[in-house]
Amino acid sequence: MAENNNRILVLGLDNSGKTSIVFSLLGKNLLSLHDQLIPTIGQQMKTITVQGNPYMILDFGGQEVYRNDVIKNSEKYFLGVGKILYLIDIQDTERYNLALDYLEEIIKILEARDEKPKLVIFLHKYDPNLELEIENIKPKVRELLNKIRYLISNNLDYTIKKSTIFTVFKSSDLHG
Repeated sequence: MAENNNRILVLGLDNSGKTSIVFSLLGKNLLSLHDQLIPTIGQQMKTITVQGNPYMILDFGGQEVYRNDVIKNSEKYFLGVGKILYLIDIQDTERYNLALDYLEEIIKILEARDEKPKLVIFLHKYDPNLELEIENIKPKVRELLNKIRYLISNNLDYTIKKSTIFTVFKSSDLHG
């Protein structure tokens, strides 16, 4: 297994908020920028230096054609990756199964290649106004969490976090 803990993949379905998180990591936290985002085509590479360490962040388009490319060309993307940020749009309940299918494909690739990056799953768009409506989707979210835990191998180091467009991600979050 190759070592390159400074490569970070940002994956998930289209419109899950991947680029917003990348912007936040880069220190671009202006909410007005998020309204101007367009879907990522292919992948976008950004580099950030944290405490003298360079990190390469690959933000992948989440449309089906780009998800298929990630799976088909997994050797190009997953070899020696240090961290994977996987986003699920918590408000898009109709596509939970599709998001889980993609996550499962990623996990299968990691297991087959014996890659063990830190996996951070974000239940994204958990916006403040959602707290008022959460009772409607709480059972679906609970089921989603159970399915995620079932999918992930005991060999993978993972965490699950709630996040919103208002969450401030810091470059220090790239460590560990």
